[in-house]
Amino acid sequence: SYHSAASRQRRSAFARRRSAPVEKELVPQPMADLDTLLATAPAGSKDAAAKQTHADQVFQALDKIADSKIDLTIDAMSPDAGDVLLKYVYKGLETPSDRTPSLLKWQGKLAEKFGVGSIVRVLSDRKTV
Repeated sequence: SYHSAASRQRRSAFARRRSAPVEKELVPQPMADLDTLLATAPAGSKDAAAKQTHADQVFQALDKIADSKIDLTIDAMSPDAGDVLLKYVYKGLETPSDRTPSLLKWQGKLAEKFGVGSIVRVLSDRKTV
């Protein structure tokens, strides 16, 4: 025959690979939710109720992210998103709650990745969340 058996096998294997479903590595939903919330933060708004509602949503998203995923979540963030998240962490730490130990973990990891500059930017920024 014109085509060798090895050639037919290679073409067949290639066709199977091309027709196999493509598996995408999806971003887990809580991380995607957090990204969206950080991108839409009402920083600088004068509407205290809207700010608090948004903060509550950020805290709920943080609660859904397992401690083992904190590093992964922060590693995927831009410095701007890290600064916004740090604003929310400090806002959450203003009032002690059951969430405080988790927020302290987030604060430590954010400071580790983005450095002291991030902390200074957040504390000196007049646009609060």
